[in-house]
Amino acid sequence: MAASMAHEIRNPLTTILGFLRLIRRDNLKSTTISYLDIIEKEFQNIQMQITGFLSFSKRGAFEESYEIISINSLVHSVIDMVTSRLIDHNIILQLNIGEDIQLNLQKTSIQQVVSNIINNSIDALSEIEENRTLILMGQRLRDIYVVSIANNGPQIPEAIQNKLFEPFVTSKKHGTGLGLSICKQIMTRNLGDITFASNPKETTFEIIFRVPG
Repeated sequence: MAASMAHEIRNPLTTILGFLRLIRRDNLKSTTISYLDIIEKEFQNIQMQITGFLSFSKRGAFEESYEIISINSLVHSVIDMVTSRLIDHNIILQLNIGEDIQLNLQKTSIQQVVSNIINNSIDALSEIEENRTLILMGQRLRDIYVVSIANNGPQIPEAIQNKLFEPFVTSKKHGTGLGLSICKQIMTRNLGDITFASNPKETTFEIIFRVPG
């Protein structure tokens, strides 16, 4: 049922995206182009959310194909989508991706993982008054590539840390508790992992990709 509904929503959205790209072919003002950029980025965000719902359906694991993608490009595409939130919340972004790497992954699903962790970090940082800092780093360590996302917001409550990746576990007042569970499923499906460490000074999530030998 959930998969059928997700597909019904996705089909008209794909049509909308097609017409947006046709509009770009016209001779447009720079302001109009910037508005189209925002619309398309938000559209991509909706697509990622749908992919997340499909992850919980029986058909979810077979929904998205694998392709060779650049981790650097993927991370930067997500940063583009959240830039307005970073500015709105006066968050300092420290970015150090380093060596680029090409991996065979489910692109939209992995975008959702990175987006989810960054947006969770922004939510956490909004709870402190000043010196809001988000640190995003990428590095290869032998046969793995690690994208780490750290923030100096509040500590994740110790009472839920051991079950944070289980469905419906959240510290947010209005959270569903599904985001991190979906992220865990996606990383497992892509032969990777996601881990975290949290203390009163810093919370760091590590998105781990296996690098073929």
